[in-house]
Amino acid sequence: MFKRKGKRLISLFVVMVFILTMFSFEMSVSAEEGSQGSGKKSDEEMLEYSFADDRVLVVMKDGSSLTQMSLKSDSMFSSFELVTKAKRPKGSQIQGYEKPWKDVYVAKLKNKGKQNVLDAIKALEKDPNVEYAEPDYIIKLNSTIPNDPWFYSQYGMERISAPDAWDINTGDPSVVVGVLDTGIDYYHSDLINNIWINPGEIPGNGVDDDNNGYVDDYFGYDFADGDSDPSDFHGHGTHVAGIIAAEGNNNIGVAGVTWNCKVAAIKIFPDYGDGTFVSKVAEALAYASMMNIKITNNSWGGSIYSQVLYDAIAAYKGLFVAAAGNDSWDNDIYEVYPACYDLDNIISVAATNSADYLAGFSNYGDESVDIAAPGDEIISCIPGNWYFELSGTSMAAPHVTGAAALIKSVCPDMLTDEIKDAILSGADYLPQLDGLVAGGRRLNVYKSLQMCQLGVPQNILIEPKWQDERIDISWDPVATATGYDVEVNGAIAASVSTTYFSINEWRPNVRYNVRVRAKRDNYVGEWSNVQSYTSPPIGSSIMKASMPTARMKFGAVAYGGKIYAIGGEIAYFWVTEEITDVVEEYDIATDTWTTKASMPTARAGLKAVELNGKIYAIGGYDENGNVVGTVEEYDPVTDTWTTKADITPREKFDAFVANGKIYVIGSVSSSNWEIEVYDQENDMWIYYGYIWNQSYDDLEKIISIDNRIFGLKRYKLDENEASIVEYIISEGSVQEIYHRAVDFIDVPLFQYELTGIYRKGQPQMYIVGGLNKVGGYYGKFPLNNIVMNGIEDSSSSISYFDQARVHHAVVHVNGSLYILGGYYFSYVVSDVEEYIL
Repeated sequence: MFKRKGKRLISLFVVMVFILTMFSFEMSVSAEEGSQGSGKKSDEEMLEYSFADDRVLVVMKDGSSLTQMSLKSDSMFSSFELVTKAKRPKGSQIQGYEKPWKDVYVAKLKNKGKQNVLDAIKALEKDPNVEYAEPDYIIKLNSTIPNDPWFYSQYGMERISAPDAWDINTGDPSVVVGVLDTGIDYYHSDLINNIWINPGEIPGNGVDDDNNGYVDDYFGYDFADGDSDPSDFHGHGTHVAGIIAAEGNNNIGVAGVTWNCKVAAIKIFPDYGDGTFVSKVAEALAYASMMNIKITNNSWGGSIYSQVLYDAIAAYKGLFVAAAGNDSWDNDIYEVYPACYDLDNIISVAATNSADYLAGFSNYGDESVDIAAPGDEIISCIPGNWYFELSGTSMAAPHVTGAAALIKSVCPDMLTDEIKDAILSGADYLPQLDGLVAGGRRLNVYKSLQMCQLGVPQNILIEPKWQDERIDISWDPVATATGYDVEVNGAIAASVSTTYFSINEWRPNVRYNVRVRAKRDNYVGEWSNVQSYTSPPIGSSIMKASMPTARMKFGAVAYGGKIYAIGGEIAYFWVTEEITDVVEEYDIATDTWTTKASMPTARAGLKAVELNGKIYAIGGYDENGNVVGTVEEYDPVTDTWTTKADITPREKFDAFVANGKIYVIGSVSSSNWEIEVYDQENDMWIYYGYIWNQSYDDLEKIISIDNRIFGLKRYKLDENEASIVEYIISEGSVQEIYHRAVDFIDVPLFQYELTGIYRKGQPQMYIVGGLNKVGGYYGKFPLNNIVMNGIEDSSSSISYFDQARVHHAVVHVNGSLYILGGYYFSYVVSDVEEYIL
């Protein structure tokens, strides 16, 4: 695939580490939410740390400016220089720019001295305009000797399955990776074609052409020395850049993880130097954000905590790939920064060797280290068109950074957290890394690319649509997918371009095991987890958990997968009677009852309906037998009740919701059934007219089926026939349409419950339970019938549930009738049955 040329080895093992130990500082005014730190240190302890003796880092509060500082002209300070000075370049070359996080200043001291630094911080702490202040800590480099001078294979690329990934994509030149390091040899023959160039800058003219605050930043910028030449004279940064983006398939040297993505030279370490300052890193990250560089490699780290650095990384928001460190210790115990900052945009990387074991030098951490990648004896570019082997987590991190760049190439719209998730989700599990790296993960760029390319369908939902005798399957869309395979019970049932599929058959008591995978072109993704659904046995009755409070003549309504039993009458063998205000909630999914806030007004004979997420308890009679027009609204979310406008008092009535309104229809003072409609927005009831009714008040029931209003009307008590009529109701007008006759032989005479549904496009009415007459008016008994009558066709059927009852409640939920409470001869019933239609 390529030819190695001019290879020679040097005795160099580079990794950047902070040489300071973890600390916090008593001069911090207030830390950002989510920041980390430890206890306060004394001046004696602070003096042991390495930091600049002539300056202090100062972070201003939001809304505060330098001019407001009371200490600006104090005798201890000579000047204040803005660190985060990056600004949006002019023109349209840079898209997505975000302003640096906050104003950070370097306050120069008139008199050098580490104690003077600490005294200045204490003084700054008292200024109300200062968020916090801290020393400008020193970051250093260390060098060690490589342990194998002759290494001719890029084993790391094989371990992370890069060749398979290259069959999919080798990188997009529009994707830019920032290398925060010692600079890059941007004339190296294996990197020259993949060096990022600032399109808004003219090199060497001494002018800030793009007006971004930096003159001649054509190849990037040298923040260590404050100039426009980010060349690498050390080697570490060029080596890192080669792992990420050495040009592939060019017959020169090595191949990077990505062959075509660009690397930006963001130099934070000085020429041949071993140290830099946090202020330089903060400025460099602000520059990367300004130039819309969404991925950075950070092969440096150490054990000191800096609030400025934490805030700078948090504000950067791009993917921040960080080396875990080379101390052979557990980062869960001895934290290393920036790798151990608790920030969502950081990926912490440990190093593995050619045998896929943790490298002996690598730090580890089951909680603090996200992933491992090859980092032992890695060959890559060095300035001067040379190639050398180096070891360290510094070499492991750019493998992950290159993988992120490939993912961004294939899926350019992916956000930082999604790229991170693809990297972690696509990793290989290695048992030998279990307990050392979170999830035992080692980078697999090919699988991560597939995760980006074709994610696994999530949130698969199986919904029985029993009315139409089908089962609907839906799922969330997968980015970049053009189609999906749907597998049902081990066989692919369909290939679809949508995110839903229907099984157009309804078979009772069948288990459906479903999973879905995404497709695009010739690629297929991983199958989702299996979701299962078992269809119920049609026509069966199942006893459910009993109501805690036995009751009859109560209100019941379904909402949000719950059924609410409200108020009613309690009686035991007719010895005692009591009107209750108790409200109980039934969870259909868990078959459990929960007591909720009591209804303010105890009553029975009430009706309960739901409208726009609120439940209304309407009318009824109180403990003295007085008919009331009370209306009270219940909020299931807050478990609270509110009194609303009254209806005209009536005892025998029906209430239902149709066309977004609550209808109350029933007798007030005559045989006519008066109609009131509720205006929810204005909390008022509007009189709409009346329905002329020749029958007894309790011999007509009125319901709503899918916004259509139907009544079951009988004209005489002793007749066994009734009519199904439809009402077209508007304010001041009622139209009655006759549909069909219903035979009442062997079905309830009165005190039944009525509900209705649409099934296969046809409205159906169900008469449930009630009281039948045998040998005279007083020879009556409760029934357990369920009589179905088609409204617009002649279909009819009769079936049975277990507990016969009257004065009960019936609620329809997703293909089942829930029959609750009621009265059977001498006692009040607490039984609940589910009857599957």
